[in-house]
Amino acid sequence: MRGVNRVEKESGMGNILIVDDDKITGRAFSQQLKKRGYSTVYTSSGMDALDHIRSERPDMVLLDHLMPDMNGLDTYREIRKIDPRLPVIMITAHGSLPLSVEFMKLGGRDFMEKPFDFDILDIKIKQAFKSLSLEEKMREMEIERKAQVEIEKIKNTIIAFISHDLLAPLEEISNNIDGALRQIAVYRGDAGPFIEKLEMISRISCELNLIVNDLLETALIRKGVHLQMEPVDFSHVIGEVRDELTVHPDAAVEPSLEIRWRIVEPLPCVHADRLKLKKVILNLVKNAFTTRKPIVIEAWPEEKGVVLSVCSENMAFFKNLSELGLEPRGKKEKGYSSFRFWIGFSIAQKLAELMGCHICLEKYLSQGSLVYLLIPSSEEK
Repeated sequence: MRGVNRVEKESGMGNILIVDDDKITGRAFSQQLKKRGYSTVYTSSGMDALDHIRSERPDMVLLDHLMPDMNGLDTYREIRKIDPRLPVIMITAHGSLPLSVEFMKLGGRDFMEKPFDFDILDIKIKQAFKSLSLEEKMREMEIERKAQVEIEKIKNTIIAFISHDLLAPLEEISNNIDGALRQIAVYRGDAGPFIEKLEMISRISCELNLIVNDLLETALIRKGVHLQMEPVDFSHVIGEVRDELTVHPDAAVEPSLEIRWRIVEPLPCVHADRLKLKKVILNLVKNAFTTRKPIVIEAWPEEKGVVLSVCSENMAFFKNLSELGLEPRGKKEKGYSSFRFWIGFSIAQKLAELMGCHICLEKYLSQGSLVYLLIPSSEEK
């Protein structure tokens, strides 16, 4: 195949077809080119040359113009139909400016008049091979670019599917369950087991809805996130997180969940996107919600910023989520919740990375798991 042979071209190797009705000239060309490391094939007419190109696919053609059955320009026009990328150099004893211009307009690689220096011809051949190699690389890059565009279209389609075709039915399920529960409220019989089942379905529906939203956010992060980096009052962010967890802890968390806060004041301003930083902290904390044990959240100033730590006995960290080899310590009570927090931690990792923050995980068999988040101070930036 020509694609394989082109690796040799830049070092002076290649299969060249010589087309000239003068056999003596053709043999002389062949001998000179073989001395310079090329393999050659000779044909004495345009028709024979076309047959050879169809069957053998040479790497380059040296083409005479004045031939009895078909001149060089007509031959080249037919070559273009077979392989428009095949490099052709026209060599003729009866050259003229109009002929060379017409040939080059058709796509010819170069034009030389007889007699000529074979060293110059060798240079032109090598230049043609290098140009062709560059064109192939550019074409490959264009193919890759188009492939990326198509991949982006697929991503957008998936995002649209998640945001519409999944969220809409889940919302409809939730609305119908709420309606059924309201109707059951007026029922005087023993509807306890039925209500319990509906409430369980409602919780699962809520979990699925949260998972879908997190999947959508993950897709959007990979698509590209606009960050508004600025000095941020970290104490204020911690206060917002604390208020949100107090008012709306999480749909999957027991009301009795205990969160212990140990914040060392004063905390310096950090360099981050305030809303994204808050999202990272919430996702890290909610990774600890798969256990009913107390969760300890600490924050303290360091030389280069602020360190936030979240400690829980059994946080849902999975080794296929990170490169740190962490494994689940046991079967989780709620598979949906575990999967959701698995996604949430992935979102936190990516957002933290984009903001220049660093996340470190530690796991202890006796004490549980620790996650550290280092946020650089605004002075460091």
